[in-house]
Amino acid sequence: MNGPVLELRGVSAGYGQTTVVRDIDLQVAAGEVLALFGPNGAGKTTLLRVGAGLLRPQRGTVCIGGEDVTARPPHARARRGLCMVPEGRGIFPALTVRENLRLQVPPWLVGPDLARPLGAFPILGQRMNQRAGSMSGGEQQMLALARCWLARPTCVLLDEVSMGLAPRVVDEIYAGLRQLAAGGVALLIVEQHVSRALALADRIHVLDRGRTTLRQPAASIDRDALVRGYLDGGDPPSSPPPSPSSQSAPRPARNSTAH
Repeated sequence: MNGPVLELRGVSAGYGQTTVVRDIDLQVAAGEVLALFGPNGAGKTTLLRVGAGLLRPQRGTVCIGGEDVTARPPHARARRGLCMVPEGRGIFPALTVRENLRLQVPPWLVGPDLARPLGAFPILGQRMNQRAGSMSGGEQQMLALARCWLARPTCVLLDEVSMGLAPRVVDEIYAGLRQLAAGGVALLIVEQHVSRALALADRIHVLDRGRTTLRQPAASIDRDALVRGYLDGGDPPSSPPPSPSSQSAPRPARNSTAH
């Protein structure tokens, strides 16, 4: 696929008469990870909802694979390869793990291919007949993330998938996300753990009061300056502007070293 997998052009959006994000431009290429940072209320989740079709923008355009999907509903965007994992577990707690996995397969795909999600999260294979709500919070989040493989997406939107989880579980989840990106899936992530997201991301965007205040390759970011300047309300970090090529191309190192 040529060009970005997901692109937002000049997007403004909000709720009722309130505008939350203004004039946002972003794009994510195949195999690339773009991390969105910003203080609470900056508009990060709102942008994910616009991308997924859960919120219609007031202005601007949303494209998937070069096709304008601004007016298309969420299920149509899912058919185009978009998958969203919202904040929270997003599972059916009264059903078994096996039943949850079956329900995560879109109706236009034939049969669940369980090998990939169970390869990423082997513990789920040991819980297939267990009621999902009786598992630990980390295991429930792994179950929710299984849709990232079962839906065979080209782009995944992830909202705070590590919130409230133990470090060991977060390690497993991020290893799975790295596998997805290495396989060519575009990832747009909102994450509270700055260091985790910076280690995974190719580029970052920082939002503040609904506007993009920084676009930068992740490798060039000072983590402490980012937290101090943008996430704790201080002065922004001083860093050189990214080159034009860094705005759309993923780092080649990840794919070249992935096994």
